[in-house]
Amino acid sequence: LETIATCRDALQKYNEKVEAVKIPLAIQNARNAKKAEGSVLEYGLEYHLQKMSGALEKGIPGDPQQDNEWVAARAQEQKLLVEWMEGFKGSWAQYQEAEATIEECYAILALYHDKVEAVKIPLAIQNARNAKKAEGSVLEYGLPHHLEKFLAALEKGIPGDPRFPERDNEWVAPREAE
Repeated sequence: LETIATCRDALQKYNEKVEAVKIPLAIQNARNAKKAEGSVLEYGLEYHLQKMSGALEKGIPGDPQQDNEWVAARAQEQKLLVEWMEGFKGSWAQYQEAEATIEECYAILALYHDKVEAVKIPLAIQNARNAKKAEGSVLEYGLPHHLEKFLAALEKGIPGDPRFPERDNEWVAPREAE
């Protein structure tokens, strides 16, 4: 009988000491896990959130080439965070200790939505305007150059020289193509 009581006391102490910290420790380990340890995040959740939050708070650079790179980098960070969070939620969402981590991720994702999604469409429009033939556009040097050239030709107008009527036709044909 004394042995049973000692075993029961030992199990109770185990539950108090080990089980009480087991879940929070596992959650902290999941947050700290790096890519080398099987995480999708290169240096763990804390680093990823700080890097992503800092870049989002700083905002888009304002230079067309850098803007595209910035949006692509933020989209990649968002993709990795969503992937990490889904795995984390699948393993730990049922525990109250995981709520703070999940809410922290959702807050960064909301910031991503506010900062990046707001500039994606205007940036895509600007990219389409600036696209050149080498980048898949039908316009050789982009829309601004094309419009400048087209409007200048229209402003100049048809040659109208009676000595060279073929020049009138030569002037009209490119305007129709443009």
